[in-house]
Amino acid sequence: MREFAKKCGISHTHLDSIEKGIDPRSGKSVRVTIDTLEKIAKAMNMTINDLLINSGEVSNESINAVNKNKCIHNYDLDDDDLKILELLKEMDSEKKKTIINFIKTFR
Repeated sequence: MREFAKKCGISHTHLDSIEKGIDPRSGKSVRVTIDTLEKIAKAMNMTINDLLINSGEVSNESINAVNKNKCIHNYDLDDDDLKILELLKEMDSEKKKTIINFIKTFR
């Protein structure tokens, strides 16, 4: 657990609390921030969406519904489309331009 917590960039005690769902100091439920979810997902080489779906707390349909609502033109996006968009979000503008030009060659 210590190694994984270090890989995530969070304390092993916080990771333990997240795993148990309870803060041992207060006895209250643990609330996980988006920042912490991002760190855990990144350490597992997945997106937050994948992490939430794999946790069983959120369905793939729910994620798709939210993602579709974020799209300006409300395209009907499948899982591959969403994966591509997620990867594009992480790229700088030069890489995005390269990808756009590459995709245009297939049209």
